[in-house]
Amino acid sequence: MRGDDFKVIVIADDLTGANDTGVQIVKRGLEAVTVVDPTLVGATLADGIVLDTESRTLSAEEARAAIREAARALGGRPNALLYKKIDSTLRGHIGAELGALIRELEPDRVVCAPAYPKNGRTTRNGIHFLHGIPIDRTEVAGDPRNPVDTASVPAVLAKDGGPHFLHVGLGVLRSGQAGNLAAERFLSFDCEEQEDLRRIVRAMGETGKRILWCGSAGLAEVLLEEVLPAGKGREKSGDAKGSRRSVVPTGGVDTGGPVFSVIGSRSSVSRRQLETAIASTSAHAVRLSPQALVHSPSRERGRIVRELEDRMAQTDHLILTSLGTEPDTRSAGFSGGQHFQDELPERIAGCLSEATAEFVQRNRITGMFLSGGDTAIHVIRAVGAGGLRLESELEPGIPASRLIGGILHGLPLVTKAGAFGDGETLVRSARYLAMQSREGI
Repeated sequence: MRGDDFKVIVIADDLTGANDTGVQIVKRGLEAVTVVDPTLVGATLADGIVLDTESRTLSAEEARAAIREAARALGGRPNALLYKKIDSTLRGHIGAELGALIRELEPDRVVCAPAYPKNGRTTRNGIHFLHGIPIDRTEVAGDPRNPVDTASVPAVLAKDGGPHFLHVGLGVLRSGQAGNLAAERFLSFDCEEQEDLRRIVRAMGETGKRILWCGSAGLAEVLLEEVLPAGKGREKSGDAKGSRRSVVPTGGVDTGGPVFSVIGSRSSVSRRQLETAIASTSAHAVRLSPQALVHSPSRERGRIVRELEDRMAQTDHLILTSLGTEPDTRSAGFSGGQHFQDELPERIAGCLSEATAEFVQRNRITGMFLSGGDTAIHVIRAVGAGGLRLESELEPGIPASRLIGGILHGLPLVTKAGAFGDGETLVRSARYLAMQSREGI
């Protein structure tokens, strides 16, 4: 049975971003599911669907193809609210993906605001900032798989054949004049506070046009607050006509044992969260060695699983991470140079996910925390899940969900972009997961 009555359709380029935007639908009292395979769209019943194309680390042309496939899988659905989720730090092929989506959907207008003030992402005079620093001067700019070479929002949107947007400054927005730009099809906006996002939605939403909205979870949150009355979703479980639980596998994994966290993000925020958890709780970390991974991937994976199993009886929070062992090709004894340095993050994510799958096949865990988009999607695929049922937002941009399908079906899960949260986020998330059970599977 097809989900022909989706109220909200979101297309995202990575898993953590898909989830932090999708959970904004749940906050309106509606049901939302993230899927990682376009072929699952037709079997999904929910008020909102979030399709993760995993296109952020692809080439521009591959990203376009992924967007075309996603748009065609989702179909026309003229009554749905359309949202293109982009990274709040401007990573990925934003222009290429927007251009492809516009050609497929043919919206009357495209409105873009990547700011997420609650998480320190703001835009002024077209320049995008992370905690007051231009984004191309922060650690995000050096992301090995998604480098950021400009902080200019219009330049990012026009890159790779994207459309040219008219950028609207704070003066025009806050004076109430943005609604006068009816003739412009492509508009991007400055934003420094939550109320600016609300001004954008109210000015653009009054035009009566079919809009493709584009932004981070920040704009999505305000947009849904403004246009969707709370609690007007499908009837809840027990009604086969509308329940999302009628279209996902029944049963669930046996939970128990420790909370299990996998942290692959290299962000300084993730590092601080890891250090806090180890210092202030009984959490124990098992660290991947890039040097050992280079010389023998299977041996390193086996060592990790053995150490996890040795430690699991001694702690209620077990952490697998690559943090604290930053990749260094020279110390790894590898002469592959830049090419190897470029592919090492993929190898690390693959080892973390394979070790996780092997570990959870043999051992019970209470819940799982995943930090970093690459890490999250690798783990989700390794355990055979097809998607996630979104449940709540623990902190701004940090959603709780349950896995759909695979060997961990029904397992409570928290996903997080690497740079989101504060020093206590991992501690609080682990505490939340420890309190969960199989109720609601």
